[in-house]
Order: sequence, then C-alpha cells, then structure tokens
Amino acid sequence: MAIIIDAKDSAFTSGAKVGAFKGAAKNLLNSDYHSLDSYWSSSDLKYMSANSPMHFKAKYIDKELEPMKQTPAMILGSLVHCMVLTPDDFEHEFFVMPDLNFRTNEGKAAKQEILAANVGKMSVTDEQIAIAQKMRESIMSNPEAARLLEPMKKELAFFWTCPFSNLNFKAKLDGSGGTHFIELKSAISAEPGTFQRQCYNMNYDLSLVHYRQGLSHVMGCEPKAYFIVVEKTPPYICQVYLAGDSLFETGHTKWLDAVNKLEQGVKAGKWPGYADVEETPTLDAPPWAYDSKPATAETFADDVLDF
Repeated sequence: MAIIIDAKDSAFTSGAKVGAFKGAAKNLLNSDYHSLDSYWSSSDLKYMSANSPMHFKAKYIDKELEPMKQTPAMILGSLVHCMVLTPDDFEHEFFVMPDLNFRTNEGKAAKQEILAANVGKMSVTDEQIAIAQKMRESIMSNPEAARLLEPMKKELAFFWTCPFSNLNFKAKLDGSGGTHFIELKSAISAEPGTFQRQCYNMNYDLSLVHYRQGLSHVMGCEPKAYFIVVEKTPPYICQVYLAGDSLFETGHTKWLDAVNKLEQGVKAGKWPGYADVEETPTLDAPPWAYDSKPATAETFADDVLDF
C-alpha cells in the first residue's frame, strides 16, 4: 500500500514540480493540482482523443490556443464537487462577487479590488450557491450515493509513470477506496440513455481507465467504478450507475491511442494533423448520405446566406 503524503509536505511540493514525485497526495487544491504541468492528466488525454495531435501541440505545447473559459455550467459543477466532497476548501476555491453596478467608476474599481484579492478563485453568485446546495441535498438523500461516498478518500491525487510510454501522469479522483472509486457528475438529464451518450461523447470512459491506471500503479488495486449523477435543474434527480466492462473496453482503446499519440509527439516530435499518411486520402460520401434527401440549389443558397 502506497503512503499518502500531505500536499503541504515539502517532499511532495519539491518533487511534484519537476515530475519526480510518485504516489498519492491529499489536501491538494485544484488550482495547485492543475499547475503541476510536469504530469499529463485525463483532461489532456481526452483532448488528444477528440482532436488531432497538431491541435494538442498548439494548445498544450506552444500555448497558441486560448484556454477554455469557465462557463456557468462548469462553475456550477465545480461548486457541487466542492460542497459534496471538500466543503472545507470552499473559501480557497470560490468567492462571491457582490451585486455592484459595474457601469460606474466606483463599481469597476470595487470589482478590480475584489478580483485582486481572490486571484485563482472562481467567482460564484448567491443563486449558484443555492442551486448547488439543492443538488448536494439530492445527492446526500440518495441512499446508494451516500453509502458509496461514506468510506471514500475525497479528492485524492495520484502521480505515476506509465511503464510502456515512460510519460508522467496524474489523476485527481472524486472519491477512491479499496473496493470502488466514484465520479461525481452534474448533467442536464440523469436518464440512463441520455447519460450513456454523455459518457461516450465526453470521453468519460477514457477518464475511468486513466483513474484506474492511477489506482493500479499507486495503490495496487483495480476497483469498480460508480457514477453519481445529479441533474442541474429541479427536481435535481440523483442517479447512481455502476460502470460496466464495455465502458472500460472502449475507454481503454481511446486511452491507449491518446497515450501513443502523446508519446510520439513528446519523444519523436511527431504532431500530425488529421491524416498522417504520405498519399492524399480519398474522401467518399458518408454512409448516411445514401438515405438522406440531397439539398436543392435553393436550399444550399439559403443556408449560405443564413450562415
């Protein structure tokens, strides 16, 4: 069993900055976790899976692409995570922007002062806090969700080196233990079919494999995985799902492909676009085109004008 070190320990902070630390760390703030760029994360691999290696290089290596801005939905999801998993970290991760008139000089000055005092934190509103509280109540009132959350080590961060690619990886799990780990997700709908599509489209299956890799290399176990899903609108239904074997199979294929592309880029400097071939690829009609009605010239012209 690996030793879990406190993130404030100098042995962790000095080693993690250069990718030398291997193991598990507790009490690591999200902002500090994301700043450790000596390790590749699940989010990095998901981006590689969904985009070309050339896009990946532009975003993560050359820093040519603008970082994704936090949307209200993303902020709400982070807020729910904090309230459910690490409520003591609220003041370190969030701040409430007061209702000011930002069109006046006084309001603008007050805003800048507040932002300067809360660098690295997310701005939330009282309304978002109220919604997140209702989502939290729905989660904790679900007996299965409460049972799964109870024995968990919350927001534990894992750091390891992949044995075949020799790349350094990191993962921060919502909840982890010897028998299972959990992923807390907010969703428009927790209905099985809808969330199933969300899992595949958002590459949650790849994330599950990455998290299990971390648990396997650091803790020596490969536990089951559960999704705790809560809807973002009334009545804030909470549903628990066990991740099936097929989800890990599709995720493993995606994970291996992303790791291989990343290894080729980092070690061999190969960052191809959409097709890494010497010959020009042939573009054929898609299968669905044979069953659809072709657009008329008038329709096409209208579409161009609308665009």
